[in-house]
Amino acid sequence: MFKSQKIKFKEKSQILLVISICFLFLAILISKQLAKKEHTQAIVDKVQNKIHQKENELYHELEKLINFHQNNKKLAFYFFVEENQESNNSGIIYLIFEGDSLIYWSDNSVPLSDLISDSQTTIINSGNSWNLKVEKSNNDFRYIVLFTVKHQYSYQNEFLENKFHPSLSLPTNTDFVIDENNKNAIFNNSGNYLFSIKINQTSTLTLSNELILTLFYLISLVFFLVFLSALYKYFFKKFKKQWLLIIGFIVDLIIIRYLIFYFKLPRILYESKLFSPHYYAFSEWIPSFGDLIVNIVFIFIISLFIFSNLKFDIKITKIKLFRRYIYSLLLFLIVILFFAGLHIVFYSLINDSIISLDLYNIFNLNWLSLISFFILFISQLSFFLISSKIIFFIYKLLGSFKGFLLSFLPALIIYSFLLFNTDTGNLWLILFLLIYILSFGLFFHQKIFKLNFINILFYATLFSIFSAYILQIYNESKEQENRKFLAINLSLEKRDPVAEFLFQKKNQEIEQDNYLKNLVNDYFLDHITEDSISQYISQKYFYDFSRSYNQQVTICDKNDFLFISSAEVETNCWSFFNNLIESYCKVSHDDNLCFLNYGPGDSGYLAILNIEKHNTHNTIKVFVELTPKFFTKDLGLPDLLIDRDVLKEPALGEYSYAIFNNGILIQRVGKYFYNFDINHYSNPVTKISFFNKNNYNHLVYKADDSRILIISKKNKSFFDIIAPFSYFFIFYSLLIFTVIITIRLLGGRFKYHYNFRHRLQFSMTLVLLLTFVVIGIFTLQYISNLNSKKNDDILNEKTHSILNELQNKIIDKDFLTESDEYYLGDLLVTYSNIFYTDINLFSLDGTLLASSRQQIFKEKLISKKMNPQAFMKLSLENYSFYIQNEHIGNQHFLSAYIPFINYQNRVIAYLNLPYFAKEKDLQREISSFIVTYINIYILLIVFSILLAVLISNYISQPIKLIMKKISDIKLSGNNEKIEWKRDDELGQLIASYNSMIDQLAISAELLAQSERESAWREMARQIAHEIKNPLTPMKLTIQHLQHAWNSQAPDWDKRLQKFTKTMIEQIDTLSIIASEFSSFAKISHDKKEDINLLEVIQSSINLFSSAENISIVLKTNFEELWIEADKTQIIRAFNNLIKNAYQAIGLRDDGKIIIELLANTENCIIKIRDNGLGISPELTDKIFKPYFTTKSSGLGLGLAIVKSIIIDMGGQITYVSDAGVGTTFTITLPLKKNS
Repeated sequence: MFKSQKIKFKEKSQILLVISICFLFLAILISKQLAKKEHTQAIVDKVQNKIHQKENELYHELEKLINFHQNNKKLAFYFFVEENQESNNSGIIYLIFEGDSLIYWSDNSVPLSDLISDSQTTIINSGNSWNLKVEKSNNDFRYIVLFTVKHQYSYQNEFLENKFHPSLSLPTNTDFVIDENNKNAIFNNSGNYLFSIKINQTSTLTLSNELILTLFYLISLVFFLVFLSALYKYFFKKFKKQWLLIIGFIVDLIIIRYLIFYFKLPRILYESKLFSPHYYAFSEWIPSFGDLIVNIVFIFIISLFIFSNLKFDIKITKIKLFRRYIYSLLLFLIVILFFAGLHIVFYSLINDSIISLDLYNIFNLNWLSLISFFILFISQLSFFLISSKIIFFIYKLLGSFKGFLLSFLPALIIYSFLLFNTDTGNLWLILFLLIYILSFGLFFHQKIFKLNFINILFYATLFSIFSAYILQIYNESKEQENRKFLAINLSLEKRDPVAEFLFQKKNQEIEQDNYLKNLVNDYFLDHITEDSISQYISQKYFYDFSRSYNQQVTICDKNDFLFISSAEVETNCWSFFNNLIESYCKVSHDDNLCFLNYGPGDSGYLAILNIEKHNTHNTIKVFVELTPKFFTKDLGLPDLLIDRDVLKEPALGEYSYAIFNNGILIQRVGKYFYNFDINHYSNPVTKISFFNKNNYNHLVYKADDSRILIISKKNKSFFDIIAPFSYFFIFYSLLIFTVIITIRLLGGRFKYHYNFRHRLQFSMTLVLLLTFVVIGIFTLQYISNLNSKKNDDILNEKTHSILNELQNKIIDKDFLTESDEYYLGDLLVTYSNIFYTDINLFSLDGTLLASSRQQIFKEKLISKKMNPQAFMKLSLENYSFYIQNEHIGNQHFLSAYIPFINYQNRVIAYLNLPYFAKEKDLQREISSFIVTYINIYILLIVFSILLAVLISNYISQPIKLIMKKISDIKLSGNNEKIEWKRDDELGQLIASYNSMIDQLAISAELLAQSERESAWREMARQIAHEIKNPLTPMKLTIQHLQHAWNSQAPDWDKRLQKFTKTMIEQIDTLSIIASEFSSFAKISHDKKEDINLLEVIQSSINLFSSAENISIVLKTNFEELWIEADKTQIIRAFNNLIKNAYQAIGLRDDGKIIIELLANTENCIIKIRDNGLGISPELTDKIFKPYFTTKSSGLGLGLAIVKSIIIDMGGQITYVSDAGVGTTFTITLPLKKNS
């Protein structure tokens, strides 16, 4: 047996080790592949081949374009739209020029200013991308086909990325340079230089690569640790002190973990972000998210090993009660210590990481969030495994629920005291621990602790509540800390990163603007007024600021004076602004732009323009004051205009805020409407305080004696609060049952037999789950479609409203030209602020006339040409209104187009509204729906499961009754019928059952009669045979005696005596046969009575106690056991069994008969064991048959009589025998009811 276990262990351990090595090998291969730096020349060759292929493709497309246009000049746009749809991801753009005018274009993403000037260049920079160009002229037309090699924006952010076209398949560390001397040059098919590529040797892993690599290494590690645990488990059978092996296993794992951490293995992972403090850092020993994952895996393996192998084989009775209480208290404190560790895992994952764990905002979650939830699950599972083992031992140690409770209460008091002396003190944590530990105590007390469906569901629910609550309190705490930080930040300064970034670029143009210098010179010569310069500067350089800022332009020479109307004083111009700068200025990204911070909610910018007078070295200063427009918030495309290196202001998200100065509201942002007077709110006693009002939670920050800032956030609804519980419950349940199914599959024990009740429950639950999924999918689709329709309606309404406003202003225009740019621009900016949307106006040839967001076009993020599909719909197909999806970089948006009609009812322009639908609002709407939907369905699922259990139990009750009755059917005895009043399907089934019982009774009677007749015939034959045996020698003896008498034999007296002896012996044999036959025949006719089984057995023992060579031992813990039986028959049965044992022992000097008496709630079990000759295997099937005997005398009815007696009493008899060793007969008899 030990040898087979050894072979089994060897096979199992080899499989585990092989799997570990395989995954390690795969992980190393992946590491090598990810770390592999492709040879530079190989990359150059690949790019060269791709470019040649693209160039050939472009020439082919060029011929197609020319042929189509020459045959269908007026339908070129249809070709463009069709080709653009087919090659939308190919990076190919089609253009047709007539002279210097662009008349057809397939894409408006590439600015076109440089395409006209140089017809020879084959690689061009359009301002936002590098493009491979092929072209051909035919008559007055110039045909161009472009391929976008690489996007090259002037700055980058989440929407604008400088990257090669995907079809080139270049590594992420490849860059684009124009340098003919670079050895990595790329040439076209004609051998002309195009560009060079630069390989950046520092390559980093992406997050997805890091996660995949970590997964493979972890799987390898887990299988190795399981192999190690199997190795230790194998040695458990050889060592008595198993706790030493458990300690050894734990020490080994700690050493392995330390070596991994110390040597940073594997190196490639420890150089990644996942194993750096980028996402998470807790302490020196857990400095990264990756280290946390590895540590949790080690803790789980240790917990599983302890749970599986720790056995408490301690003799409790030898430990004094007081010591047991002390040990229990210490063990409870260990459980509490583990619980505190679990608490710390939750706390650190929320407070020491940048990973979102806010389950209300599910769209903010990512893969790291999912891994974090898995870490929480594994941590709780580890706690469950260890704590359940310890709590079980505590209950075993104390032996009662009362002692268990008395031992736990002091530990709970100690924990409560320590908890409330820290910042994490919370009554609900104590309540959870109380319920958790008491549940084990009650389960152990009731002896119902099993990992069955109900218990698993209970602990999944309990831990889901715990997880949801902990997450809520710590997320709420973290949110309040973030709000405090935001309040301080908002109170310090209100900077505008867009304005600072734009001025930094424009300042370089201002310094080189000779026209401005001439204007300033004319001003000092009194040729023009200051308003002319102000208008030029505002329209030329600060036009993009007009949306958000009021502008005041002041021209200052060294000796100029200003009249300050508010103070009614006159002061030197330079001195005034210098004092302003010294008092309030904070330099921005450009030294010539000052951020003026007058205090919370009161700020602006001051631009200082230094301009030299013409033909002099004297410098004058132009000061441009930018004052934020009240209650104005940026819209549309500002994120596209900010470089990722520019520090953004904190995102407000769902917050609203207000700033009060001397108790009066001076600024408000967000959805919440604040009172104008601060007195409507609670007066803050401390610098920062919180209060609730109008279903909002408000933070009040007292910036100084005069200024107060309030930041508000809407309180969560009931469904929002319980949403995390639903998510955790689903997540934990799926993980638990996945683990159980996996373990059973791996162990080959996945055999589950579904009965009718289970199938009914499963079907009802499955129908509800399928309904949940189907309705959820269709509802989400409906919400998305509804949101799209809502956006279309909003855009439609805004477009027509703006169109009406513009028509009121410029309806009398016969046509619009580029000379109207500034006037139209001012109008568009005004209406943009009113209607909260960007506005563009295009000419009839699709060229931009004016825009409320000029910087988009000036920064060359997009062409000044209209979207070709929209242009085709309006100009060629005469659409009166058209909406489509568009994009700039990765920023997608809706765009509406409508013709602008003048007083003559002629179209003179096309109005365009790019509408940036608030994706966050849609996400919040969908998230809110999912929260409500899942919570409702979780309640429905729980309710349906309970209902399914009740209904299935109710429906299956008659079926269970039928099953029981069928299982109780006996051929002998009375079988009960079932009473059923309803005439339904079950009634018909029960009627069939009752009919079967009647038929069975008749059949049983006939069978019994037949069996009796057959038995009597067999008995008669056997008796005849047995009687015939002695009659034959009797006849011969009489014949011999008669012959002796006739012959007057001299030894007549002697023969007579011999005859007499023989006859007596044979007559005795016939008497025995008659007695045994009579006993066998009377078995079924005896009367039953209440009998103490111990007295009967003791009586039989006393009968055989005189045997000198045999000892008879009775083993039992009972004083009496009552059964219903015929006393005479049961005595006969035990006499026969003991007699058989006596005869089997024979003349052995060490004969021993052991009678062992056991009992459970329903039966008593009697074992009669001897050390006699035993029974050979070939006689096994014959031992209880009548007339079978291994002895030279007797009819062989003894054991047959015993079996008949036992079966007649409703019992069973079996035996186990080993030839030459002994035999054990086991008798099972039903106890008297209520005995």
